[in-house]
Amino acid sequence: MEDHAYPAAPSDMNAKYEAAIRSKLDALLRTHHYSQIQFCDMLKERGLSLEQGNLSSMLKGRKRIPLSLIVHICDIFQITLAELVDENFGGAR
Repeated sequence: MEDHAYPAAPSDMNAKYEAAIRSKLDALLRTHHYSQIQFCDMLKERGLSLEQGNLSSMLKGRKRIPLSLIVHICDIFQITLAELVDENFGGAR
């Protein structure tokens, strides 16, 4: 019987990308010396209301990161979505 390599299930891929985004966002915040509160204030200026506690829960993996936040992350840090999910991208610009 042959072993076939099957692609990862969508839920596995989602978890992988969410973990990469969480890790990258944390690195970006540290690299740019932004506190979670400062980042939430930046989002508020862009019309996205996010409480610091919710951001903290997202960074810890207790809450999912919405697509609307992902778009703003890329815009604020001037990176592409590919860079945001790329494990080899260091986060520093």
